[in-house]
Amino acid sequence: MFTAFAHLNWLAIVLATVAYFILGGLWFAPFLFGKLWHQAIGFEKPKGWKPTTKYYVGPLVGCFVASVATAILVTAFVIQTSIQAIILGFIVGVGYAGSVSFVNAITPKTPRPFLQGTIVGAYHTLGIILAAVIIVAMR
Repeated sequence: MFTAFAHLNWLAIVLATVAYFILGGLWFAPFLFGKLWHQAIGFEKPKGWKPTTKYYVGPLVGCFVASVATAILVTAFVIQTSIQAIILGFIVGVGYAGSVSFVNAITPKTPRPFLQGTIVGAYHTLGIILAAVIIVAMR
């Protein structure tokens, strides 16, 4: 399994990271799920509020880490087809990212935890599927 790290396609990982990150930018935009997500977490933008650098760098780093982990799994499990990549992405997305998103959403301060868990979990599931497909396509 650890030899899989030596055989990673770093260009594929970077492209998967960028695609996953762009998906997040669209997913959490006001025209898709951004407004619902703000309702779910109980956030009302103060007048003139603008996101700081951490709102971009944190997710980008997270997308990179998830893409590296996905590439390791693709290599270790010898995933060779898009269908296999989708299945792997779905299992990892729902099994880990989705379930952790729900667990993290259930806090006393989250007004709509199931909505938050659904929005965030679905995003990560699709992002990991997208990353897996890109990584497999570039093998």
